[in-house]
Amino acid sequence: MEVDIGDGPEAMRVLESLLGDVVQAGGGGAGVLVTSQDGKPRTSTYGFDVDEEQVLKPLMEEAVRELTEAGDYDSEMVMRVRQQSGASSALGIPVRVGGKSIGMFCLLHDEDDDKLLNDASGIYHLIADRVEVTIQNARLLKRLLTERRWLEAVVQHSSDGVVILDRDGLVVGYNVTMSELSGWLIGEAVGRPSHEVFPLRLESRPEVSTSLVRVGRRFFGERTEPMEAQLATRRGQVLDVEVSGAPLFDEESKPLGWVMMLRDISRRKEMERLQKVFLSAVSHELHTPIAIIKGFAGLMADPDMELPRKTIQEKAAIIIEESERLEKMVKQMLEATRIQAGGLKPSLSTENVAQLIYRAVEKIQPVARAAGCIVTADVEPPEFLALVDGARVQQVVINLLENATKYSKGGKIEVTGRFNDRHLVITVGDDGPGVPMEERDKMFEPFVRGKTSAHAGGSGLGLYIAKAIVEAHGGTLSLEASKAGGALFKIQLPTRKKEDI
Repeated sequence: MEVDIGDGPEAMRVLESLLGDVVQAGGGGAGVLVTSQDGKPRTSTYGFDVDEEQVLKPLMEEAVRELTEAGDYDSEMVMRVRQQSGASSALGIPVRVGGKSIGMFCLLHDEDDDKLLNDASGIYHLIADRVEVTIQNARLLKRLLTERRWLEAVVQHSSDGVVILDRDGLVVGYNVTMSELSGWLIGEAVGRPSHEVFPLRLESRPEVSTSLVRVGRRFFGERTEPMEAQLATRRGQVLDVEVSGAPLFDEESKPLGWVMMLRDISRRKEMERLQKVFLSAVSHELHTPIAIIKGFAGLMADPDMELPRKTIQEKAAIIIEESERLEKMVKQMLEATRIQAGGLKPSLSTENVAQLIYRAVEKIQPVARAAGCIVTADVEPPEFLALVDGARVQQVVINLLENATKYSKGGKIEVTGRFNDRHLVITVGDDGPGVPMEERDKMFEPFVRGKTSAHAGGSGLGLYIAKAIVEAHGGTLSLEASKAGGALFKIQLPTRKKEDI
């Protein structure tokens, strides 16, 4: 008999389960199954009492060793088993895989006749048929289980939220991404109506609530493009999502439910909003300096205008000033665009952060003196090393100092730096008019200026860029009131060393 029984413990379990059937097919006596696969011996018995098994055990172990060493069926071993067991007749049936013996059935009978030999052909066919069917079923089950694990892995690791609903709209299951989006822990929402745990509002009609089931009905029949909606989370947030799905049917094409997929598009929607704001603000912000430059340049180039040298110098100075302002604005806009595209990545190195702060204060002094401001710095300890993007951190401090000089005319500006094992904390405070509580969160949005800063100019991008730089370091930038009643910007950065990365 040569039957491809496959590899692994499943095949061995199939053979063991067949031992009793094989024995009974051979006359209802007793039997021994000896197998060896990958050098691992295994024996099984049928029809013996405990004492008989103990007697046969050494011989069975020897049979396994010989089978392992020789790699083939041993007819003499069958006779030895018969003699040791006291049986009147015995029949050995080798079990082969690809021509190689991996074991044998040893059938024993109490009557001294040829029944085993006469029934050998039928026993062979019984084993072959039974093994083949069983193995095929085992392989099919294994494949189905493997495919199920693959599918579960794909669903669970999908970047989209996946929800399975029954025909009544009750939640059957959902993946980790959906749990993270909605705020419902895995299993908590199972059995609940989808409109209660995953409520939706259509983007086109935000006043109208809907459910995943209603949305799912759109996806019957022909392929339908995903639709945009808003998901109200358990945390009280509202996320912009893209919803798609497909109906589930049984073998009779009756609907079982739906599988729905939700993709978080909040970042995309925010970028679309920012792009609209950006384009509108760019046209407005660039218009003024361009108009000034164009106007004065045209005046100076007019051959009919005989301007005094002093006037020409004044106009030229204004053109240079507005050109520099325009250049700075364009740089900030390019950097803001890079931030929106997710391209801001700090280049980390070990830096003396105290020196960075003192250098930033030194650079801002000419601007501060022109504005009549006094800038002081207090940093402890003076030799603190941290893993940061030095140029970027200094850029943030300079940006905050420039911002302070605009709104603290003739006032005092104080920079502090404090360091510990966990955080680097830098503050920039002034004694200016401050920022009202209701405006503070908006100050970090692009092209947003506070009501008190309307006279100060600027592109409205400085704080937006500063916040992005700090967050790229894994830190935070916040705004609160200073002790003097002005504005206090606080930078918190994690202190890291090279080995932490």
